[in-house]
Amino acid sequence: MEEQQKNSSEDKTIDPTDREELLSWRIEHKVYKKLRTNIILLATLISCLAGLGIFGYLKLIEDRLSNSIRSSVEATAEKEITKVSKSASKEIDEELKEISEKLRDLEEKLDYIEEKANKTTLEARMRLENTTDNINQKARSLIDDMERIQRETVSNLNEELEKFRKEQKESERRSKRILANVNKELQNLTLLTKVIRASLKKKIGILRNLSLNKAAPDAEIEKYIAILIFKELEDAELVKRQKVKNEATQIISKLVIKESLRDDFFTEVRFRIIRVVGELGLVNTACQQASDYNSWERGTFILMIGAMGDPRAIPTLIEIIKDTQDSVEVREKGIRALAAVASCCLVDLHGAWTRIIGMKYYAPAGGIKAFSPYPFYKGWEDREIEEMRPRSFSFYENISIKEDKFVQANEVVRRVLSSEHEAKLLRKAALRALFTLSRYEDIGLVKKVLINEWKDFGEDAIDFLADTHHEKSIDVLTEFIFMGEVDHSLRRKAIWALENIRYKKALIALKDISKRAKDNKVRETALEAIESREKEKK
Repeated sequence: MEEQQKNSSEDKTIDPTDREELLSWRIEHKVYKKLRTNIILLATLISCLAGLGIFGYLKLIEDRLSNSIRSSVEATAEKEITKVSKSASKEIDEELKEISEKLRDLEEKLDYIEEKANKTTLEARMRLENTTDNINQKARSLIDDMERIQRETVSNLNEELEKFRKEQKESERRSKRILANVNKELQNLTLLTKVIRASLKKKIGILRNLSLNKAAPDAEIEKYIAILIFKELEDAELVKRQKVKNEATQIISKLVIKESLRDDFFTEVRFRIIRVVGELGLVNTACQQASDYNSWERGTFILMIGAMGDPRAIPTLIEIIKDTQDSVEVREKGIRALAAVASCCLVDLHGAWTRIIGMKYYAPAGGIKAFSPYPFYKGWEDREIEEMRPRSFSFYENISIKEDKFVQANEVVRRVLSSEHEAKLLRKAALRALFTLSRYEDIGLVKKVLINEWKDFGEDAIDFLADTHHEKSIDVLTEFIFMGEVDHSLRRKAIWALENIRYKKALIALKDISKRAKDNKVRETALEAIESREKEKK
């Protein structure tokens, strides 16, 4: 029907002009229809064959898929079964393990309870035994304590009794000792009374019999007796009146070499002996001790020579100063003593016999000027030696500074001062001693020391030049002030030293300094010094 409808529709669409064309068209149309039908059949057959092939192939694929799925499912199922079985066995093992652990814990708890019960039972048994032992021990200890207390009580009573007996004996000994001391003190007082009432000659005899040994039983009273006698021997007038100087000299000569007096126990005794040597003028004894390396208080004997002022000691002092093997302190004391001896002599100076005591004899009428900030005219005295000066001291007259002993002393002191190898302490002492021994002649040496070593000896050298009051000193001080790199305080001191020199040349030098000095402070100081001179004139 469909094909007829299609043919009819095609017939309707075709509108042939003639019959032949219509017939040829129909024949072609029929051939076409058959050919199409064959083609369709062939296509159907091919499709069927293809469908059968595809179905077979699909069946093959399905079989293979089913086999693979079945094998995978079986493998998965087997794995799952294995896994489940393993998991189940693991859980069962864990549960069994947990149960076994619980059983083990229960067993341990049962063991612990059993052990604790046994321990408690044992402790109770031991506590009972200890309690019994403690009771027995305390009972024994109580019995022992009672016995010990009884023994200690008896022992203490015995000790107290023995102590009482010892104290009684000690009291008796103390009483005897006090009585002996009282008797000894009475004897000492009696002896002191005899010594005080005795003449000086008898006292010297008593002094000769004293042991003066610290180990002696009467060392204390002997020391006081010796000091008492020495105090009287220090009175030179009393010794002279009683005519006992020879005896005193003999006993002093023995005592100064007594070794037992080195002990500090006899310090005051040694001091009193040295005082007696000075008061009695025992210059030979002092020189012997000053020259002896092993003498006790050697340095003090050297200073006492200076305090005595005896020119006969000058050679001894020169030897001490020249001995370079001796200590610096000893040589320095020798220089000081030498200067002190020289200052105690009367010498021919400026045409008149004049006493050398620093600058006291040469100070201006007004004494130390009120306007000077520096204490010039200080005298150069050695205070330690001055304090040791004997009460019987007197100046030595008619001794010229040109004598050989003074010339030698001056040479030794100059040598010490000019030597840079000598100790600073020695050279300072030599500079002070040189002022007493020579003064004017050694201004050139002092200039050399001042110019080259002003850091160490500047102040002492300026004092020397100021106290000499010589025109040469003015030139040296002026040259020093104009030197470069000099400490300002020393420049100022040198300016005031010029102001203290009583020469018109010094005033001229000050005015020159106030104009030419490069340092403003130096010029100001020079102007102050000039103003001070002007005030003094008014």
